[in-house]
Amino acid sequence: MCFFVLSKLKKDIKPFPYSKIIVILSLSRFIFTGFKRPLTDLDLWALNKKHKSSTVVPPFIKKWQEAESATRYNVLKTGKFF
Repeated sequence: MCFFVLSKLKKDIKPFPYSKIIVILSLSRFIFTGFKRPLTDLDLWALNKKHKSSTVVPPFIKKWQEAESATRYNVLKTGKFF
């Protein structure tokens, strides 16, 4: 997948439907389309900002590092991993 092509096509990308039943039906259609022919950039959906990795990943990494440092502290303190 070419990211520079996606950025040029942002205007043409359809928004993703978020209702549960719509998601199931849309994904089924998406899978069937991929079975019939190779998927193209125009088959993809645009995500809301709150669902993009640029929004989701930084808080995840922060929490991961906090948990990792807490685990390291407990391992060094007690000498046991579990």
